[in-house]
Amino acid sequence: MNKNLEFLTELDKKLRSSHRVESGFYRGAHYDEYADKKMSEEEAEKVLNISQEDNFVIYPVNTAMGFSVGYNVCIILPTKKLLLRFRESQLPKGYTFDKMAETFMSKANLAKASMVGEKIRNDYDAYSY
Repeated sequence: MNKNLEFLTELDKKLRSSHRVESGFYRGAHYDEYADKKMSEEEAEKVLNISQEDNFVIYPVNTAMGFSVGYNVCIILPTKKLLLRFRESQLPKGYTFDKMAETFMSKANLAKASMVGEKIRNDYDAYSY
């Protein structure tokens, strides 16, 4: 397995787990549970560096049912696949929305996001209630 894919997948396992609802109205839906863990600065920098490579894209998302900004990192070729999702509270100190925007609002990242149907807004409130 590619080292970047392995790194992102392992970091995702460290930071969150995904569960499927087995009964009731939301049966079949998935929800994420986020660990009470933070990325190290080295991990955060590696995530940002990987996301700048041609095959990867990073974009902000709404997490925790609207109460937290989060980020998805996906591989985009041959098809988009989520490799890492984390909440902003899991970033190390100093990694603000504005700092993350330096990467996710780059011309190259915006083009990759558009290619896979993601429209990124540089607006914190668009991803949090």
